[in-house]
Amino acid sequence: MHRTTSLKKKMKQFYEGTRKIRTAFQHRTTMCKNKQGVIVGEEKDVLEVWATYFKELLDPEGNTTTSEETNYFGPENNIMAPTLQDTLGVMRNLKNNRAPGEDSITLELIKYGGRKLQNRINQLIKII
Repeated sequence: MHRTTSLKKKMKQFYEGTRKIRTAFQHRTTMCKNKQGVIVGEEKDVLEVWATYFKELLDPEGNTTTSEETNYFGPENNIMAPTLQDTLGVMRNLKNNRAPGEDSITLELIKYGGRKLQNRINQLIKII
């Protein structure tokens, strides 16, 4: 039994090592096209393009409201937003060594990203 566990551990280490060797550095693209089709590369301009894109995507008619009233859609009305402790509890239960999604963000990055990231994720969940 102990030998099988040791063998599994060694196999896991072997595959992790080969994956690290096989995966070369992937350059991060920091350019995109704006609405006019012009390629922008400066960080400030790229951020503006993405901010505009998501504003239009999430609110295509420009009906942004600044009121504190929140409309909840779903089976229940008046669902309380999760507290930071709720969010931290879920983050603690995330399983390690899982494949990242299309965004290449691993669960370990979220789980161990620090207090600032945890607060931001909680704020994002409240907004959603």
